[in-house]
Amino acid sequence: MLADRLGVFGDSARTDTSDIQAYDGKVFKVTYVVDGDTLDIDAPDAVRGKSVTRIRLWGVDTPETVKPNTPTQHFGPQASAFTKKFCLGSRKFVRLALVKNRDTRCKYGRLLAYVIAEKQDGSGACLNAELIAQGYGYHDPRF
Repeated sequence: MLADRLGVFGDSARTDTSDIQAYDGKVFKVTYVVDGDTLDIDAPDAVRGKSVTRIRLWGVDTPETVKPNTPTQHFGPQASAFTKKFCLGSRKFVRLALVKNRDTRCKYGRLLAYVIAEKQDGSGACLNAELIAQGYGYHDPRF
């Protein structure tokens, strides 16, 4: 079962092609940072029926700061602050990269994506990788 969830078996992938078409490679404005690994962008989410799309960073987990019935974990506020600075500072716009042939949504309906800071020249740093490189999060294959 774990191998199936991790995508070892090719036929287990449940990619939502409408998510790929709507979000993959496109640029959006970040409107809100929930915590270190979750944020909202300015695109309506037809799946969740919301005016914004909630993004869960693919492949990274950060300490909890807002999870119900869970105390704030060590370095959680710092991870959240890093994500806020990365997404809401001078950049504001991010490009999303979805993983094809894998789930596009987590069990809570959040879109799973890599978040890349959009720069004028088309380059940019990946928030997911930067959180791990800076020590604010760790690689987690569940997401």
